[in-house]
Amino acid sequence: MKTNRSFILLVAVAGLAACSKKNEPAPDLAAQLAGTYQVLSIALGAGAQPLPLPQNGVSATLKLEKAAGNPTQVTYSATTNNRGIVTTSAVETLDLAANGNDVDLSKKGAKIGTWSNNTLSITDTTPGGQKISYVASR
Repeated sequence: MKTNRSFILLVAVAGLAACSKKNEPAPDLAAQLAGTYQVLSIALGAGAQPLPLPQNGVSATLKLEKAAGNPTQVTYSATTNNRGIVTTSAVETLDLAANGNDVDLSKKGAKIGTWSNNTLSITDTTPGGQKISYVASR
């Protein structure tokens, strides 16, 4: 009788252990972040005060698209509309890493931003070497 109880206990413990080891797929961070974000503020230059947008005919958007075949990469570009003159930046590739409920965005190994609750905060460098910071929301 003692052998039967031991066997049943062993089977139950093994069954519970098997249940706790779920092979859940990694979240598709790129699909979660992909979309167009309206820029709420922009700051150009280190230490510059953020300028709320839109205002005086100036607005901007950030577009994130899922990189082909990679659930942890997106491409992003910024588009500005300055009183009817539309400019789009070069497309950049960003790496994504889950950080609790947030997602860190990195470019060439350096963290440049965070996504949290459908809001992006990105500080990047323009082709001319100037710092530019965005806060944008879906």
